[in-house]
Amino acid sequence: HENHNEKLLQVVENEFHYYAKECYLNDECTSTVTLKELYEKGYLEEKLTNPINKKYYDEESSINLDTNEIELIS
Repeated sequence: HENHNEKLLQVVENEFHYYAKECYLNDECTSTVTLKELYEKGYLEEKLTNPINKKYYDEESSINLDTNEIELIS
């Protein structure tokens, strides 16, 4: 069960990373990207949702593309 939840979270993190990198490569974001930026710039049209508790992640959730560190705030 825990393994399944980890896989679900990995999908969300991969999606966040993918769009953050797109934004960065298009020179629309710095190497630290928040969900809010991705929503405002149209990279993510639907809000990222925690697959376990079904709540939206906070818009201040961020990813650092230099370190690949992701901070998802529920």
